[in-house]
Amino acid sequence: MYYVDLVTERQVSLSTNATTKKDALIAAGKWQQQLDSDTYHPRQTMSWDNFRERFEERHLSNLSLKSQEAYATALNHLQRLINPARLATINRQVLSDFIELLKDEGAKPTSINSYLRHIKAVLNWAKKEEFIQRPPEIAFLPTIKGKRMRSRPPVEEEFVRMLAAVVKIRPHDAKRWRHTLQGLWISGLRISEATILSWDADADFHIDLSGVYPAYRIYGEAQKSRQDQLLPMPPDAAEFFLATPPEEREGLVFDMKPHPTSPRNMTVKRAVRVISAIGRAAGVVVNTKNGKCVSAHDLRRAFGTRWAKRGTSIMMIKELMRHSSIETTERYYIDIQADDVAAQLHSLMSREPISGHFSGHLAHATNPSEQPEVQKPIIPRERAAEGRGLEPPTPCGAPDFESGC
Repeated sequence: MYYVDLVTERQVSLSTNATTKKDALIAAGKWQQQLDSDTYHPRQTMSWDNFRERFEERHLSNLSLKSQEAYATALNHLQRLINPARLATINRQVLSDFIELLKDEGAKPTSINSYLRHIKAVLNWAKKEEFIQRPPEIAFLPTIKGKRMRSRPPVEEEFVRMLAAVVKIRPHDAKRWRHTLQGLWISGLRISEATILSWDADADFHIDLSGVYPAYRIYGEAQKSRQDQLLPMPPDAAEFFLATPPEEREGLVFDMKPHPTSPRNMTVKRAVRVISAIGRAAGVVVNTKNGKCVSAHDLRRAFGTRWAKRGTSIMMIKELMRHSSIETTERYYIDIQADDVAAQLHSLMSREPISGHFSGHLAHATNPSEQPEVQKPIIPRERAAEGRGLEPPTPCGAPDFESGC
């Protein structure tokens, strides 16, 4: 089958790869549709620039702004280091060279894998659109499995120091920034969410007071999943937001405007820099290995940790933090230290903390008289009370490690 290119006036031919006239006509019909819709490009001659333009117009434009930025970052790195002339030149060897070049620049394995995941998605889309026959295999770099928190969450004493240090960084609007920090601390919002959170019901992300309990309502345009959602709000966060007088509940919840006359809040990147500067001024170091000071995201980690220490289930914390995967909740945000767990266990058992080492006592005992006394089994309070003819204690409801419940 063939056609005459109207620009070059040359005949372009292509085999139908068919053995019967019926199959050949079907193949010709599909090709005709591609030509009419301007979606056909010879696989071996399609330029990289042409392909990227089509990818951005037909697929990337339908994604959230954050996703568009992530794809653009990965493709920009590929273009900068490899500069492919044609789509067909992107093969396994080219991607291996790309990985090595990123390593030479000091890129972390997690960042490299992130770029590769986005490039893989791009090539899969190219296959779906029949620009390539099959995407090349991609070998991701091995990473450490399990928990991967880059820094510990700050504690309450450190957060108080941050509030005191606000005036050093924002002397002219310290009150507004203390309110912002308190809101981030108690709500667990992402900084990108806090900059757009509004009282107005028509805003993409706003506080909804129409139900029994206050909640966050987010429309699909404002998040990656592209879905409208009503999200739960913790009780202490609801109390914090409702402290705002009703007559002041309009516009943005957090005032992070660069100037009082600005119509909107500062960009997320600028807000992140302000909070990091406050953390440095307060001297709150959350990673002693590299000297990293507290950031906006560390306040979110502290939110998840506090709710975990209250005995909240991992599934409930996942919903509070709005993670799509529970592994993210486990790896990054829940940081219950061994001492915290031990203190909770001792509190539950109503015993004093054990001091000193006691391992190996049984192994060193030489006769029955030296054997340590065997501890009697712990009887639940209900059963112990029944044995003494007493009324069982009243259940204490939700777990409260401080009171022993």
